[in-house]
Amino acid sequence: MSALRFDLFPIAILLMLSASIEVVARVLLRRRFETRRAKWALRAGTFSIAVVILAFEMIARSRTPAGGGPWRAVVSVERSAVVALWVSAMGLALWHALLELVGRVRLARAARKTAEIEQPAESTAPSETAAEPSVAPEEPTRREALARAVNVGIVASTSAYVGYGLLKGRRDFRVREEVFHLPKLPRALEGYTIVQLTDLHYGIYTGIEDMRPMIERALSLRPDLIVLTGDLIDRHVRHIPDAMRSISALHARDGVFSILGNHDYYTGFDKVLAGVARTHIRSLVNEHLVIRPGDQGGFTLAGVDDYWAPRVVRGRDPDVRLAFEGSSPDRAKVLLAHNPKVFHRAKTQADLQLSGHTHGGQINPGGVMGLALDYVSGVYRDGESTLFVSNGLGFTGPPVRLHAPPEIAKIILVR
Repeated sequence: MSALRFDLFPIAILLMLSASIEVVARVLLRRRFETRRAKWALRAGTFSIAVVILAFEMIARSRTPAGGGPWRAVVSVERSAVVALWVSAMGLALWHALLELVGRVRLARAARKTAEIEQPAESTAPSETAAEPSVAPEEPTRREALARAVNVGIVASTSAYVGYGLLKGRRDFRVREEVFHLPKLPRALEGYTIVQLTDLHYGIYTGIEDMRPMIERALSLRPDLIVLTGDLIDRHVRHIPDAMRSISALHARDGVFSILGNHDYYTGFDKVLAGVARTHIRSLVNEHLVIRPGDQGGFTLAGVDDYWAPRVVRGRDPDVRLAFEGSSPDRAKVLLAHNPKVFHRAKTQADLQLSGHTHGGQINPGGVMGLALDYVSGVYRDGESTLFVSNGLGFTGPPVRLHAPPEIAKIILVR
């Protein structure tokens, strides 16, 4: 039942987005939808478009190879158009709410002025009152023309903005370097380098060719350790073999380690774990090991299950206590947790937590996603513990990134 609920979630989102067509159409083409019959025709058309989009989404999900093949461009345009419509609808709604507020304020002022003029009624001549409305017809026309221009401008600028994020979203990946101080780190490991890759989302938008330049860039950093912090697969088991072939190219002096993300659960966590087990990469699920124990004791690396795992599979849970059970309190502790919310549990036990999941907000103008999420992107500190949240490399929903560039994280540990 939980898996079904999560499978229906994107469908519900698409229906909501498609419904925004009605808002945009009624604002831009208001006079065409003034009658009751026209309004119902618009609703029927909106529903039909939603059904077509959903049918297309289901077919695309069941047919596309990793990387999308011939479906990729069409799915990209469809999802980006839906996002543009949704954002346009919100922008139009805010604009017209502002217009209505301004209109009410003006009416209130006009009513007060009228009341003040009408008080000395004896001195007001009927001819003067009748002559006042002569200039009224021209002003609403100018106002309507301005409102229409703003309406079109909102839709056009939003579409261009989303289109820019579609074209630039994948190409502008960066290497983000962060230095973290761990007092318990042995002197022998000063400057230890970890490369973090997260949220690869192998699926319609991510295939072997898409990941190749990113993997080559990660290897060029010559890391001591590579960690994959969840969401290897976007949603479908048929993408697992390609994903495993791709990440098998990763190697580092002290190995490559992986944890599960929520999308790995939507795909089938057991199948993802089985795929990883066929490579040289080791999965960490509520467990730990010691990295370089011969170098003055090394440090502890632990990984936990996904934060949302209990919602999908009963009995699964990110157990931080179990992950560190038996570890030495004298060693520095680094925790891999896909969802940064685990930090609420881990901050008293881990010195450093590496997470992903948020995609840096993915579409995050003005840092607006910070209003909805406790942790979005970057470094957060609480007491002696530190959390780092990477933007990751892949997409969820539309292949659009704005103000949240995809990234490879280069983590340098120092004393």
